[in-house]
Amino acid sequence: MRIRASSIMGINPDGTFTIKGPIKIGGVILRDAMFSHGVKISGVDLSTLAGKELEVEKHDNMYEVKGFYVNK
Repeated sequence: MRIRASSIMGINPDGTFTIKGPIKIGGVILRDAMFSHGVKISGVDLSTLAGKELEVEKHDNMYEVKGFYVNK
C-alpha cells in the first residue's frame, strides 16, 4: 500500500524526526523513536524518507516499509 511518510513520522520544530507508531525497516522495529539527520537503519538514512511516499505493508498496528517512490 502507498502512504505518505508523514503518516508514520513527524518533523519536530528543532529539525529532528519522531516515529509516530511502530514501523519496521529491514527487520528493525522502531517505536516512538526520535532521531536526527544521518541516522541509518538497515542502511537507510531515515531523514531521507521525509516528504516521500512510501510502499508499506500493514501488519496489525505496525507498518513495514518496503521502499519509497521517487518523483520524476
